[in-house]
Amino acid sequence: MKVFEDYNKILGRIWHEIIIVSLVLFLFFPRVNDAEDKKIYDVDEYIEQLRSGSTEEKVLAANALERTVTINEKNQSAITALFENVFHENNEVRYAAQSALGEIATGDQTTISKLLNIIISEEGFEKKIEAIKILSFIAEGHRLAIDTVFHLVTDDNLNIRSGAKETFQYIAKNDDKSIKSLIEKLSHENIEIIQSSSEMLSDIAPENDKAINAIIQLLSHKDGRVRVTAAGALSGMAWGHRAAIEALIRTLSDADSAVRIGAAITLNNIARGNEQAINALTKALDDHDVRTYAATALSHITSRGHNKKVVQALISALAKEASDSAIIAALGDLSTGDEASINALLALLNNKVGDTYKIEALYSLSQIAHGNLPTIQSLIELISSDDNDEVKAEAILCLGRVGVKNDTQIIDVLINFLLNKNLLLRKKAAASLSNIVINNESVVQTLMRLLSNVEIDKDFRTTIISALIQMGQVDILLSTYSENDIADEIAEYFIGDTYSATSDKQISKQELQKLIIQNHTGVIDNHALTKMLRTLAEKPQDWIRGSFLYSTCGTYSVMNLVYFFIAKTAPFCSKNSDEMMKNLVDTIQGINRPKVGDLFYKLATFTDELFQADFDSNIQNIIDKIDDGRNDQIYSFVFFKLLMHELLRQNRIQSSPRITKIMSNINKMLTLVIEDMRDGYGMAYALASGYLALGDSTQDLRILRSFFDAKNSLEVKYNTSSGLWSKSLRGSAGRAPIVHLALYILDGKKEKDRDNLKKSLHNYSVHLLSLMSHLTKENQHTGDDALAPYFFYSTLPYVTAALRLLMNENKESEKEELLNLQLKFRKAFLNVKNGLFYDKNYDGGRAYINPLMGLAIIPLLDENAASDKITTGTDYLGILRQD
Repeated sequence: MKVFEDYNKILGRIWHEIIIVSLVLFLFFPRVNDAEDKKIYDVDEYIEQLRSGSTEEKVLAANALERTVTINEKNQSAITALFENVFHENNEVRYAAQSALGEIATGDQTTISKLLNIIISEEGFEKKIEAIKILSFIAEGHRLAIDTVFHLVTDDNLNIRSGAKETFQYIAKNDDKSIKSLIEKLSHENIEIIQSSSEMLSDIAPENDKAINAIIQLLSHKDGRVRVTAAGALSGMAWGHRAAIEALIRTLSDADSAVRIGAAITLNNIARGNEQAINALTKALDDHDVRTYAATALSHITSRGHNKKVVQALISALAKEASDSAIIAALGDLSTGDEASINALLALLNNKVGDTYKIEALYSLSQIAHGNLPTIQSLIELISSDDNDEVKAEAILCLGRVGVKNDTQIIDVLINFLLNKNLLLRKKAAASLSNIVINNESVVQTLMRLLSNVEIDKDFRTTIISALIQMGQVDILLSTYSENDIADEIAEYFIGDTYSATSDKQISKQELQKLIIQNHTGVIDNHALTKMLRTLAEKPQDWIRGSFLYSTCGTYSVMNLVYFFIAKTAPFCSKNSDEMMKNLVDTIQGINRPKVGDLFYKLATFTDELFQADFDSNIQNIIDKIDDGRNDQIYSFVFFKLLMHELLRQNRIQSSPRITKIMSNINKMLTLVIEDMRDGYGMAYALASGYLALGDSTQDLRILRSFFDAKNSLEVKYNTSSGLWSKSLRGSAGRAPIVHLALYILDGKKEKDRDNLKKSLHNYSVHLLSLMSHLTKENQHTGDDALAPYFFYSTLPYVTAALRLLMNENKESEKEELLNLQLKFRKAFLNVKNGLFYDKNYDGGRAYINPLMGLAIIPLLDENAASDKITTGTDYLGILRQD
C-alpha cells in the first residue's frame, strides 16, 4: 500500500507540472516569426510520415528530424510525432524515434511527464522498461524523474530493476540527494543492497570525495563480496584519488584472492603514473593469483622505459610463468628494446609453450626489436621450421616490422612466400614486404606479375594492391590497368564504402574512381568552405548537445579545444555569438560562474585550478587531477593556452595580475608535462604540439629529431621508445607534418627543416584519401601500419596551418606547387561532408571532430571571400599563434 500511495503522490505531481508548464508556454512564449515558421514548415513532411508513413518512411523521417530540429528550435509537433513512435512494434522505428527524441526533447517537461505517467500507471512491464530507457536520453537532472527511477532500482521485476539502474546513472550524475541516499545504504545489513548501492555510486558520483571515502571504508568490510564490489566501484569514480590508491595498495595483501585481483584491476584504471602503485604491482608479480592482472596494470600505468625495475621484474615473472599473455604483452609495452627483454621473448620461441604464446611473443618483439640481428635471424629460422601456419604468419609480419629497410636476405625470404600454397602466408608476405621495401624494382615487378594472373585469389589481389600503394606505386598500378579492371579496388582502398559527397547527392563510385585516376584540377569556389565554417562557428550548441561537456566528455583537452574554436571563429560569424563569448570571457575572468551543466562550467574549474594560491606546491596534484594521461594533459594545456592568447589578441580580455598568473602557470604546467613525456619516451604529436604552444625556441629539440632518421625524414615514429608504427609512409603521414612544423618554427626556420616540412605535406596529400577512409572511430589502430582515425583529424589543423605559413613566405618558385596542395586539401575537406562532421561511432565525436575540421578550414580560405563576406587575411593561420 505504501508503494501505491507513493505512486499516487508522484502522479499528482506530474499533472501539476503539466498544468504549470502549459500555462507558462501559453502566457510567455510569443508566436514564432516568419523565418521560424519556415523551419517548422520544413519538418511538416517528416511529421506526416511519422504519423502515416510506412515502416521505412518512419525510420527515415525520425532520422531526418534528429538532424533538422535542433535543440534551440524545438518543435512540439515533431516531439509529439516522435513520441507516438517510441513504443512502435518495429525495432528500427522504435530505436530511430527514441534516438531523435533524445536529441530534440532534452529537458522537455511534457515528454518527461508523459513517460513518468506510463512508468507509474502501466500494468505491463515491457512498455515501462522502454519509458525508463527513454528517460535516460532526456531527463538528466530532473528531480521527479530521478526520484521515480531511484524507487524502481529495487523493483521485484529484474528487467525493470536493470533498466532503472542503467537510466539512473545518466540522469542522476552528481545529484547530491541521490548520492547521500546511496551512501546511507552502504551500512545496510543486506549484502546485495550494499553491492548495488556501491555500483550506482560509482556511476553517478565520479570524483565525489564523500562517496569515494565511503566506498574506501568498504574495502575493510567483513564480507569478501563487498570488498570485491568496492574495489570495482572505485574503478569508475576515483581516478588519481590518492586515498583510494593507497587503500587499494593495502588491499593487494587481502586474504581473498578475488579481492586482490579486484584491487589490481582497479589500480590499472585509476593509478596511471603513481609510483607507489607501480611498486606494489611489481611486487604482486610474485603472487600467482594476481600476476596476470598486475602485469596488465603495469603495462597501462607505467610509461615505456620509465621504470627499469618493472621490466626486470617482468622478465623474472616470465621465467616463472612462460605461458602468460599479459606478462609477454607488458614486456613488449614497457621495454625499450634492451637485450635482456629481447632474449626473454626469443627464448619463448624455442620453448615448448603453446602457439598462442609464441604469437604474443612475436608481436611484442615487433614493438621492441627493430634492427636487432639475433631477432631477425631467429625469425627467419622460425618461418622455415615451425609447423603452425599462424605462428609462421605472425613471424613473417614481425620480420617486416623489425627488419632493416631493403635488406636483401629478408626480401628473398618474403618473396619466396609470395608463391606459397597457403593463402594466409602469401598475404602476410606481401604486407610485410610493403613495410621494408623502398624503390625495389624487383619486388614491384614480382607483385605486378602476380597481380596480372587472372586466377589470383581476390583477397590476395587486394593485399598486393594495398602493398603496392604503401610502397608508393599508385602510378604504376593506374598506368597498367584500365578503370574497369583494377581502379575499382584502388578506389575501395582509398575511399571505403562511406565516402561522402560534396553536393546534396551521393557521388557514384565510378565518378570517385575518375577523381582518383584523373587527379582532376580546377578552381574551387570558397563559398562551400565558408559555408562549412559558418555552419560550425555560428551555432556550436547544435553539435554540443545537452550537457555533453559537463558529463559525457572525459577529458579537459576536448573541452578546451571547443572553447578555443569558439573564440577563434567568433570574428567570422555574421550572427556573432555575443552572449556565448561574453559568458566565456566572464568565466575566465572569474566574474561569473555558470550553473552546473552549462557550456563553460568546467572551464571555470580549469581556470581556478591554474590560479590557486598554492599552485607551485601543488602543481603535480593539479596535473594528476586534470586528465587520465599525459598525452591528454598536453592537449588540455595546449588548447587552453591558445584560447587565452586568442582572447588577448582579440582584446576580449585585458591583461591583469590574474590573467598574467594564469598564463605563467599554464607555461609551468606545459613544461612539466612535456618533461614527463620526454622521460617516458612520449608521442610525436603530443610533444610537437606542446613545444609549439610554448613557443620557446630555446627548447632542446633533439627529442623531436629522434622521432625520425635524418636519411628518411618522412618516416616519423609513433613514439621514440622503439620503431613502433614507423615502417610506413602512410602510417607516418599524419605525424610527420607536425613534427617538422615544430622544428621549422622553433629552430630558426632552417632551410633543411623547411624542406622536410614541404616533403611531409606532399606525403600527407599522397595518403590523404587513405587517411580519410579511416575516419570512423569503429576501432583504433588498423592495418599493418596501424593507421588510426585520429591521425587525420588531430593533425589536419597543423597541416593546413603549415601550408599557409609556407605560402605566406611568397617564394615565387614554389607558388604553383603550394597552390596545388591547397587545392587538394580543399577538395578533400569538401568530400568529408557538407555541414557537420560528427561521427556517431565515436562517443563525443562532434566536440572532437568539428573544431579540428573548422580550425583546418580557416587557413584554406582566401582573403576577402566576397560571396560570404568572411575576411580571414592570408596570415590567418588557424591553430597556430599569431602575435
